[in-house]
Amino acid sequence: MTYPKKASIFLIMEGSYAETVFKFLSKNYSCVGFLKFNVIERVFRFLMTVNGITKYKLRLIAPRSTGGRLTRFLLPLSQVFILLYLFLIPMLVSRRLRKKFDVCIACSWYAGLCALALKRIGIMKKVVYWCLDWFPSVPIAKVGIYNAILNNVIFPKVDRIVAERADACWNLVEAIMTARQTSNPNLFLDNNKVVNPPFAYGNSLEFQGERYSISFFGQIVPKRGLELAIDAISHLKVKGRKIKLEIIGSPPSSEYGKYLREYAKTRGVSDDVFFWGFRPENEIPRIMKHSFAGLAIFQGQPDNSNYTFPAKVIKYLENGVPVIVTKDAFIANEIITNSLGIAINGSLDDLIQAIEKLSSAETMKFFQRKISLYVKKMSRCEQLSKALEELLESRAR
Repeated sequence: MTYPKKASIFLIMEGSYAETVFKFLSKNYSCVGFLKFNVIERVFRFLMTVNGITKYKLRLIAPRSTGGRLTRFLLPLSQVFILLYLFLIPMLVSRRLRKKFDVCIACSWYAGLCALALKRIGIMKKVVYWCLDWFPSVPIAKVGIYNAILNNVIFPKVDRIVAERADACWNLVEAIMTARQTSNPNLFLDNNKVVNPPFAYGNSLEFQGERYSISFFGQIVPKRGLELAIDAISHLKVKGRKIKLEIIGSPPSSEYGKYLREYAKTRGVSDDVFFWGFRPENEIPRIMKHSFAGLAIFQGQPDNSNYTFPAKVIKYLENGVPVIVTKDAFIANEIITNSLGIAINGSLDDLIQAIEKLSSAETMKFFQRKISLYVKKMSRCEQLSKALEELLESRAR
C-alpha cells in the first residue's frame, strides 16, 4: 500500500479529539507518532504507525497528584513528571528510530513547551501549537492558590511564548484567538488560524432503535447541569415519564459523584441514574445509542468551556444524539445554526421542555438527519488537512 503524503508527524494530545486526529493522520501520512495523555487518570500511551501499520506501543503511569494533606506537594510534582514524560518519550523514540519528525502537533501549552524544546535539540523540524482551550482568570477563593497561579499567571505567559515561537498556531475556535489578543494587545501572529476538531463518522449515527435516556459525557464537576438533570427526570417521573440519566466521566467514587448519588436518592430516581465512570472509546456508542439528548449545560462563571468546542458535544453528535446546550455557551450558536439540538436558558422548566420535545420520535428523526449531514462534513477534516499541507510546504522558522 502506498501513501501519497510522505511525511512524519508526531502528535502530542489529550482528550476525546485525540483518537480521531490520530486515525486521520495515520491514514494520510507515512509515519505518525502519537503520545496521548490523560492528566486525570495519569496515563500516557504511545503508538506509532508506519504506512498505517502499528509498529510500537508503550503505556506509562504518572505519580498521583492528590493525597490528602500532601496534595499541595504532589500536584506540582505530578506536573513536573508530565513535562518530563512529554519531553523524554518523543526524544527516546527519535533516538531509537534515528529519525527526525517533520512536524510536531502539540495540543496544550505544556505540550507546546516540550515540543519547542524538542525542536531546539533537532528532533522536530516544525512545531504546531494547536490550542484547544483558553483558561480565563479565576479568583483564588474559588480554585485555590495553586490553580489560580496556574490559570492567572503561568498559562497566559506560556501560551504567548509557545504561540509566538511555534511555526503555526492553530486554535480550536475563534473565541480562543479573541481571548489571546485581548490578553496580549501587542501580540502579532502571522500563522494564526482556526482549525476545528475532526469528527468520526460511524454506524451509531444511524441507530433507529428505542431511545429512552439522556446522556452526560465529561468530568463530573459542579455547574455542569447534573443536579438540574436529576431534578428534571424526577419531575418527569411524577408525570409518568420514566427517563434514565447516563453519566460517563469521572469515577463514581469522586466526592461530587458520591454527592450526586445521594441527591438522586433524595429525588427518588436513584435507580434511573447510572454512573459509568471512564469508559474506553469503543464502549461509548453502546452506552449512548439509547439516548435522545446529550447535556452540555454550563452554569456559573465562565471557564475554559466557554472558549472551546467541548469534547462532550462532539461525542454526542458522533453518536447521533441531539444536544441540549445553554444559550450563553460559545458552542450554542453552532448548535442552533445547524439544527443540532436545543438551546436553553438553564432553568429547570426549560430543561424539562427540551427533554419532552426531543423524546418525540418525529423530532428525533429531524435532528438525526441534520446531525448526520453535519458530522459527515466535519469528518472530512478539510481544515486540518489544508493547514497541515500548508505547513509542510512552508519553510521552518
